[in-house]
Amino acid sequence: YCGLVLSCTLIFLRSLVIQVAAEELTFGTDLAGMGGAGVALTDDVYATYWNPAGLTRIKHFSIAPNLAGLVNTPKTVAQWDDYINNDGSRPEEGATALAGGMVGFATSRFAFNMLGQVRVDVAEEAQGLLLYNSKVSVAYPITLGGRQLSFGGTYNYYSGHLYQTTPEDLERILEAKTDSKQGFSLDLGVQAQLTSWLSLGFVGRDLYGHYEWGADHPLVLLQKPTPSYQGGIGLTGSGLRAAFDWEWDQQDLRRYRVGLAKDFWKIFTIRAGGILEPGQETTYTSGLSLRIGGFSMNTAAALQNETWSATVALAVNI
Repeated sequence: YCGLVLSCTLIFLRSLVIQVAAEELTFGTDLAGMGGAGVALTDDVYATYWNPAGLTRIKHFSIAPNLAGLVNTPKTVAQWDDYINNDGSRPEEGATALAGGMVGFATSRFAFNMLGQVRVDVAEEAQGLLLYNSKVSVAYPITLGGRQLSFGGTYNYYSGHLYQTTPEDLERILEAKTDSKQGFSLDLGVQAQLTSWLSLGFVGRDLYGHYEWGADHPLVLLQKPTPSYQGGIGLTGSGLRAAFDWEWDQQDLRRYRVGLAKDFWKIFTIRAGGILEPGQETTYTSGLSLRIGGFSMNTAAALQNETWSATVALAVNI
């Protein structure tokens, strides 16, 4: 099964043909279109990814498969495209390709999600990384002084695999598994509905983690073995949602996220946002949703330093 997922990466990238500067994937098109801001507002199956306390906002259930992918430069896009078409060429050294998907089911109290990511790097050697993440989440609301306070937690199980070969034998990478690692951690989150229009949220991700890989292992490119934290403020009213979040870790991560979303005629939603990080180019994001009843089609894109990323999802929220 691991080999099948890894071999499908190039096929998936053939249809996606997307470029980004930041080599990481984002899931959940709602918040992705808002710059990743909204831990105080998240309210669907992707609350397991952003803030599990948001599950309590689901009315009945939520299902939303999500695909994401990228390669690292426009030139590399053409090289991967040629390679997938079997013309015999090889991507240049330094080429990176990523693909991933997330699918799951959520109610207002419980959620189960499966997430997978694949990364292929071509430098002095060809390296493939495959990471599975199973998420089991629970959430519960309480009322204090007429205000709702929601708590949520997610248990993460990780299974990572490393494949290594030479660029000349890239097509044989499935036969070159060199290492497998496991890990687990907890995400803990809270949301507070202070008024009908003001919410606060906070989440700690990958807490109390135990990983069989350290900071010097290639799997850190897909999953860092250290906790991170994100807090935020959410505003809602008249079909408009606004969020401002800040994100940090115990090392040097300092990131600020801001996002807006506007509903039109209960059918369309347009999103925009930005990500500010000291020492990095500003990332601009946008998103669009089309809804018919409880069904929706969602897209999100990001621009950083003249390069792009994108994610797409189909959702059922009832």
